[in-house]
Amino acid sequence: MLKVPASPITGFATGTVFVNVSCAVTVTMMNNNVSFGIQAAGTTNDTVDNIPLPFHIRNDGNVMLNITMTANSSIFNDAFQTASPFFQATCGNVTTERNCSAPLEIVWFNIPITPTTTQVVQNLQSGDTVDEVEVDINITVPTNTSAGGKNAQITFTGI
Repeated sequence: MLKVPASPITGFATGTVFVNVSCAVTVTMMNNNVSFGIQAAGTTNDTVDNIPLPFHIRNDGNVMLNITMTANSSIFNDAFQTASPFFQATCGNVTTERNCSAPLEIVWFNIPITPTTTQVVQNLQSGDTVDEVEVDINITVPTNTSAGGKNAQITFTGI
């Protein structure tokens, strides 16, 4: 059996701990195409009822995100070169995740045209059960719009 002396151990020691925590901003478009198909002049349609499906965005990073959006043109650019009430968006909740500031109220805003942007999602969490949001689109076909296919490219930026 080993005997340890009963006298106290004295001394002074210091150490340093360093950690570099990385922040990753990663936005995944789970649905990146909204197609309204054939619409008649004067009709209104939106994605709130999931027909067609809205944009679906997931935060795959490890920090909260604010998401802005802008379009390269109005979807009805032959009638409107600026943001208009004929081409709108709103933040939409995913069924179990409540990431929109007004979960029970739909507040449409005119989609801005580049270079203008607007924040559509605020503080999107990064945890697996709270990291998704929808962006719903609402169109109203102006009565003076020419026939043919219409499109606009929307850019979402996570910051």
